[in-house]
Amino acid sequence: SRPAPRKHIHTRRIECQGFQRDDGHWDIEGTLTDSKTYSFDNVDRGGVASGEAVHRMTIRHLLSHTAGFWGNKGISAEKLDLIRNFQRPLGEAVSRMATYELEYQPGTKFVYSGSGFCVAGRIAEVVLNQSLERIAQEVLFHPLGLSRTTYLPSKEIRMTVLTAYSRQSGGVLERQPSRTGGDLRFILPGGSLFTTLDELAAFGVMH
Repeated sequence: SRPAPRKHIHTRRIECQGFQRDDGHWDIEGTLTDSKTYSFDNVDRGGVASGEAVHRMTIRHLLSHTAGFWGNKGISAEKLDLIRNFQRPLGEAVSRMATYELEYQPGTKFVYSGSGFCVAGRIAEVVLNQSLERIAQEVLFHPLGLSRTTYLPSKEIRMTVLTAYSRQSGGVLERQPSRTGGDLRFILPGGSLFTTLDELAAFGVMH
C-alpha cells in the first residue's frame, strides 16, 4: 500500500538473558513486555499509564501455564483453531494470538493452555532465527540419537500412526481427527511431537 500517516499505538519487547550456573548448565530467563502509548482503564489495577507495562510475561510463566492465556477447553472455535490448525505456521498462529487480550495477569493464576507453549516456541525461533523443528533436532534429538523423532514427519511416517480415540461422557469413545493428510506446517510445541516407543524410552532415560 502507499505510505500514509500513522500513529504509534503498541510496543512489544522480548528480552532474553543467559546465566551460567556453577554446575555447568545454563539458565535462560526471558521476558515479554507489552505497553501502550496511551492510558486506559484496567479492571485489576484501576488504570494503566502510557508507557507502563500492560503485563510482564516471562518464559517461566509460559512454561508453567501461568502466562495469562485462555485454556484449551470451553473457548471459541477461533481460539481453538490457533492450536489445532496444522496448516498454519507457528509464527502466524502466535501473531493471531497477540490480537486477543489475556484472560488474567501473568503469574497470578494457573490455567492449562497450549497457547503459552506456542509463544515460548516462537520466542526460540525468533531469538535463534531457526524453526523450532531445526532447534529441537540440533539441540536435543540428534545428540540423543533420536532419528525418528520430529515435529514435522513426512506423510509416509504419519500413515503408520495409530488411530487416536478420546473418551467422552458416558464412556463413549470418539475417533479423533487424523493428521495423515496434507502437509504439516504448524508445530504445537507442547503436544505434536511424533516419535517411537524405543525413542520415547531413550528420552525418558535422559530426562
